[in-house]
Amino acid sequence: MAIFGVIGCLMFIVCFFTTTERVQPIKEENLNITRDVKILFKNEQWRILSVYNFMMLVAVVLRGGAVVYYVNTVLNKGADVITLFMLGSMFASMLGSILAKPFGTRFCKIKLSFWVNLLTALFGVLCFFVPVQYWIIVLAVHIIISIIQGGNGALQWSMITDVNNYGEWKTHRRITGMNVEENIFVIKLGVAVGGAILGWVLAVFDYASGSAMQSASAAQGVTLFFTIIPAIFYILTTFSIKFYGLTEARMNGIVTDR
Repeated sequence: MAIFGVIGCLMFIVCFFTTTERVQPIKEENLNITRDVKILFKNEQWRILSVYNFMMLVAVVLRGGAVVYYVNTVLNKGADVITLFMLGSMFASMLGSILAKPFGTRFCKIKLSFWVNLLTALFGVLCFFVPVQYWIIVLAVHIIISIIQGGNGALQWSMITDVNNYGEWKTHRRITGMNVEENIFVIKLGVAVGGAILGWVLAVFDYASGSAMQSASAAQGVTLFFTIIPAIFYILTTFSIKFYGLTEARMNGIVTDR
């Protein structure tokens, strides 16, 4: 964690010194939190993106939290295979983040997000039908999903920026701090709800914590929250992005108008 902390600090410093603010914000003399909250909720694109972020984070947490349970309970594998799943997912997510830039530049972010979430849901359902003896296939699909999700995370944050710029254009007030903070709140809410659902599903299917042997019911529950249940939330995420209207062409027009 110390190494990650040092790397993170260096990256923040590089970002600070190499980023130039080219758009001058409208200067505001007074602060009124109640007014700014009302302005925030008038931004219909922010409301849509909040639903999108919430659904996606629930799905991400469900699937990520299920990995260890799935490998132990369903695949009956130990720490070596768990390490393959965890490390493979981590490096795959990094690769996905790198690929987000060229794909996000070439394709419309809305269409890209739609297909990314839809494909993630379909791959998750595919894992449900793979026999446990072919766990290598599950690992390969898991890594593919991690690549896709890594790219989706980068797209997610670029849309948060677009929503903020759209809100300033629409209301003539720039509330960047509140916009970002409320999105982070929604994301953390999705993390919390995803974690809660994970616990509820385990309880419903009689998962015995600390037990080396699990019932067939528990194994079925673990399989569901590694495959089908996250896929449902990815489908809901796919549905929500259909209402998002900040295309590249529209954002270019907004930036020009500002």
